[in-house]
Amino acid sequence: MLVSRYVRPRLTTVRYPIVTMATQAAELALALADNRPLPEITNVFSPTLVRRHSVSTPSLEASHHATSD
Repeated sequence: MLVSRYVRPRLTTVRYPIVTMATQAAELALALADNRPLPEITNVFSPTLVRRHSVSTPSLEASHHATSD
């Protein structure tokens, strides 16, 4: 369940390639269970920043209140 779909303002999130990561993890687990050699390759998964309404520049009014306190 993605909480970011149900809250306001819509939250900025980080997305990972979960299906790819899970597939590769399962393949490695099966190889270990079968005593097969593991590949020498290291995988690096890059996240994607999903910008939503929780990331924005402050409004002029909000900036004024912050400096006048």
